[in-house]
Amino acid sequence: MCGYSFEDDKIVDLLRLRRKVESVTPWPARVRLVQAVTRFQKCKGISGRQTAKALGFSASQHHRTVTLADALDQYPQLAQCRNEDAARRKQKSLENSPPNSDQISSEADAFDSEEDLQKYLAQHWEATSLGNDWKLYEKGHVNTREIGIIDLLGQHRHRPSWLVVELKVHKTSDEVLGQVLRYMGWVKRHLAGENDTVEGLIIASGTDPQTWYGLKCLSDVKMMCYRLRDDALELSEPSSPDFVKALAALQSLDLSQRLELLQQLKPLGTAQGEE
Repeated sequence: MCGYSFEDDKIVDLLRLRRKVESVTPWPARVRLVQAVTRFQKCKGISGRQTAKALGFSASQHHRTVTLADALDQYPQLAQCRNEDAARRKQKSLENSPPNSDQISSEADAFDSEEDLQKYLAQHWEATSLGNDWKLYEKGHVNTREIGIIDLLGQHRHRPSWLVVELKVHKTSDEVLGQVLRYMGWVKRHLAGENDTVEGLIIASGTDPQTWYGLKCLSDVKMMCYRLRDDALELSEPSSPDFVKALAALQSLDLSQRLELLQQLKPLGTAQGEE
């Protein structure tokens, strides 16, 4: 397999190895195979440049592939991306984005687009906390043919109520709030019964102040933040913008600065305890 000879303990059929690499799908398995081959060859004293040539890669292409495989070890959620280019963009975003309370772990920003998130939720709806009370209406994705496509539409399992789910990955807050309200009105007009209620839910990768404050005036629309951990999607209530800013500021401090801050806060804790 892969051109490896057990008798010689080395890769002897380079053409077979190259064909194997080219045929492997999906892309995470392919880049991990290149990573494994590179590590094996290195143990045998074969340089990365030689391995690249054997695989039919340029030196830069080989380096990018191995680097992406290494990134998968650090950010497992990259495997959810459609292809290698999307994964590299997501990697760069994860490395450059400042932390906040709803993206405190790298698993938070696991999807490249609303479409990816929609497909995941449609396939794993029953495994989420929403699946306990809500069932998807006609597989969730509803084309209104008037005002657009509803990302996900649910019906309550025990009471006459509908749930319009709008997903937020790259959209602006004004756009997502407007969309969920329009879709709620459409469901109220075309699907809901006379006594049915219609609720809205925004599922997002993190909190932004515009959406958070806008929701304060919409009693029928809620928001939840997602985080992908161990291939399971966790949904939680969003934190306030002030808490997000405070947490980001705290995480920007180095260890000595954090210890100094703790020393400064100790007297406050002691005083509260005495009261």
